[in-house]
Order: sequence, then C-alpha cells, then structure tokens
Amino acid sequence: MYGVIWTYPWDVLDEGIDTALARIANEGGMQAVSLAHSYHNVKHLRPHSPGRRLFVANSSAIYFQPDLPRYGAVKPIVAPLAQENDPLRRIRDAVDKHGLAYHAWTVTLHNSALGSVYPGINTVNALDDRVPHYLCPANPDVRAYFTALVSDIADNLAPAQIELEFLHYGTFEHDVHHGIPSVALDPFTEFLLGLCFCEHCLRNAENAGVDGAAVRQWARDHILDYLEGDQLPALGGLGDNVAGHALTFGALDGYLRMRIDTVTSLWAECKAALGGKTDFVPIVNMGIGLPDQASVIQALVGVDIGRALDEKIPDELLDCAGYSLDGLPLARAVHDLRRLVNGRVPIRAGLRLIPPQVITSADVAGQIEKVQALGIDRVNVYNYGLMRLANLRAAKAALA
Repeated sequence: MYGVIWTYPWDVLDEGIDTALARIANEGGMQAVSLAHSYHNVKHLRPHSPGRRLFVANSSAIYFQPDLPRYGAVKPIVAPLAQENDPLRRIRDAVDKHGLAYHAWTVTLHNSALGSVYPGINTVNALDDRVPHYLCPANPDVRAYFTALVSDIADNLAPAQIELEFLHYGTFEHDVHHGIPSVALDPFTEFLLGLCFCEHCLRNAENAGVDGAAVRQWARDHILDYLEGDQLPALGGLGDNVAGHALTFGALDGYLRMRIDTVTSLWAECKAALGGKTDFVPIVNMGIGLPDQASVIQALVGVDIGRALDEKIPDELLDCAGYSLDGLPLARAVHDLRRLVNGRVPIRAGLRLIPPQVITSADVAGQIEKVQALGIDRVNVYNYGLMRLANLRAAKAALA
C-alpha cells in the first residue's frame, strides 16, 4: 500500500529534521510526508518527543513565511515558530534525500484566529450571531485569501499535493472552545444553527433567484422554538429531516444548492491558483452522520463530489470515513464514494493510528486491513508526532 503520514512541523523540528524523516521513511515505510502548513490551535501530548512532551499552540496560524504582496485585505497570521526562520522550507529541503514525497496539509475555513482579527469574514447564523471559528466561503475576502494561500504554497514550497481540509461550509458543533450544553440539540437544529446567512450568502441566493431571507426566518423560527420551548429532538437522520423540509420548502432546496455552487466555485478557483504545479486534493468525509446518507450530508456543507469531478477539479480524493467507522458502515461509505468517483480519480483513505481507534500497536494492522479489504490501496495515517513509535513500526508491517 502507498502510505502518507500526517505530521506537524514542530514535532519534526523538535526531534531533528533528519531523525524524524529517516524514521518516517525507514521505520514507518512511508512514501510521503504531509506537513501542516496552516493549522488551528492545538494541545498535544507527544509520546516520543525528546524535549517538551506537551505542545500547545494558542491560535490558528501558518507555519511558513508568506509572500505577503500576493495577499489582499486578509493577511496570514504567522505562528511564532515561523516568524524568525522558515521551518517548512528547512523540512522541504530535507525531504527529497530521504526518498519521500512532500505534501502540504492545509486547514482552511476552520480558523478562529482570522475570524477574531477580521470578524467581517465569519459566518453569520440565523440568529445574527457571528460564528468566530468558521469563515464564510462566499465572502470575497476569504476567497481571495485562500487562493493566495494555496498559490503561495505551490509556488514557494512546491509540494506534490496540497491536501485541503475544511474547504466547505462549517458546522455549529465543530468549535475550539470548551462548550457547555444548555439544551440537548438534535442534529437538525444543530445543522440550522450552522447555516450561514451573511450578506454574501444572501446576495448569492438572490442572484440565484432564491429567497434567502425566507430561509433565514424559517431557520430562526425553528431554532428559537427549540431553544425557548420544551421541544423533543427530531426523529430520523439529519439527511432525512433536511431532505423532507427541502421537498416542501423550495427556498431551502435552492439555498442548499446555492451553497454547493459557492463551494464548488471556490474549489475551482483554488485549483486554478495552483497553476498545474501541485495536485489539488480536497479532504472529504463520507462517514459524517449516517453512512447511507453520506452523499446528502456532504451536500449539507456545500460539497458535491460528483459535480466537482465532472468539472475536473480534484486530482485525488482523501476520504476520512475510516477515522471512526468500522465494518458495514465503513463499507457503505466507501461504496458511496466509489459510486460517485466512478474511477475518475484515485481515492485515499485517512486513518487514525492513535486512541480511541488504536490503543496499542497490536491494533494498527486492523485499522489498515479494514480499508485494504475494501480495495483501498492508498492511505494517510494520523499522526507521526502523536503516535507511539511502536505504532509507526506496526504501520510499516501492515502496509507492506
């Protein structure tokens, strides 16, 4: 199997660039390393770090020195780690001699730091609350920022692939703060809380002939009824509830289609910004929600994989359904994705080789074999700095 390992630049630097890359290539048997170029805030306990075992980054940031003239109104936030030197350039320069391909793992619209510095680019829910941890893909300044970011990475670090995470609309529950539940939200109400009704989304809806204001009022009414009343959670899956309402409320159906138009066009703009230098690889998750509704759930965040492939945007798809699914649910998710892809691009599976999926190295083979049994022969594994070295060695044996 073809193995790629996700990792963070701080783990590679703290361990020593050559030491870490040699381990990834030799002890892990990997063909490529995927370094985080833009990432959200984190707190990690590191099993094999020779120095600090606890690493904390308090804000979303990039980990290379940007080419600032190519950016517009929104400027990148450079992590302290990268302000005085260019750590990713140092790692990039060392990758080739270890026989590894270099990938750029890039978290995009899930960015609390940019959302705090530039509050006008946040998503806005039906209650007129700005959601600070997610940026709106319809906002022109957001779109300009991410096309500049991917072109900056492609031109100056020359990865073989850029793996783009969260390049779609956000959800209410994917936050960065310590949330305390006040009511037991059902998935449908939670979905409505994540819908964006910023001025740019409403304008896009109007241009598409959709009454976005009516959708906002409908979503607002439902949310307030749920929060202020004594409502029971909605029955059935998220996809069933949304599809049922869309059948009877045409504006909702149109609004969801507008969101797909918005995300698809952003994907196309980012692909064009790469200039053919780097493969465009969106990270998707066919395991969100009920697996037999996976295609519907993807559409709810604005992703239409079939359409994106029709428009020849992805060069490969990286699916993280294997993160948490097993057995029949995973098989269904893989089946759904294969049906959509229909052989047009390669598919790679993302796997976690840390708890709760993997407790000891004896569990590693099972994680890899479950996707191998479904005919997947390319995987990304998570994460070099977070896994025990015994897990890394077990991965090499399972991938062989």
